[in-house]
Amino acid sequence: MNCHRTIVFCLTTLAALMCSACRAAVFTDGVVGDNTKSLVYEAATGNVWLDIPSGRCAEIIEIFSDSDMLLGPPPGFVVGPFDTFTPNKVFLLPIGRMSGQFQVGQILPAGLSEAFLADDLTINGGACSVDESGFRDVVYVVPEPFSACCAAHGFALGFVVLIGRRMRWRGSRAALRGSRNTAPFPGMTRIPNDHSQSVEDSGTN
Repeated sequence: MNCHRTIVFCLTTLAALMCSACRAAVFTDGVVGDNTKSLVYEAATGNVWLDIPSGRCAEIIEIFSDSDMLLGPPPGFVVGPFDTFTPNKVFLLPIGRMSGQFQVGQILPAGLSEAFLADDLTINGGACSVDESGFRDVVYVVPEPFSACCAAHGFALGFVVLIGRRMRWRGSRAALRGSRNTAPFPGMTRIPNDHSQSVEDSGTN
């Protein structure tokens, strides 16, 4: 009897929390630290984490992907009986509350566009109280300028090395041709385009 009451209480609590959850269109105009609960996607790696403002928390997070883009294996904190991880849905009801920067993991492919995420994802966020809003947006994080700068410098360095090798190759070819046109013995002159004849130098006449 006590077990039955516990189950009913859990399901009732879950339903009440879901009533305070926010399921709406995903916005992409947020930034990290903007005092709004957000799901953050790092385009370079596919890593996903939750940005929860200081003093606030979340008890439920539910992520839907219409294109089944969610990747396994499930993070270690995904446990039963309520947690779910499938290609199109992640549902987390962790023991304890989620706060701060809660790492979900690399659950999405890297390199997805901001427009694709806005069209593909739907987020439910259960707040810790009715006075708090749920998750409303996806923050799209691109690679930092330093990484892009390093990539550009790496490309430029590779191009310079390639040009240097090309010039050395041309120099070695020119030296080889010059050695073929050199007389094999002193006092002899090689006749162009005829490797079978040689005459004495005009100084001996």
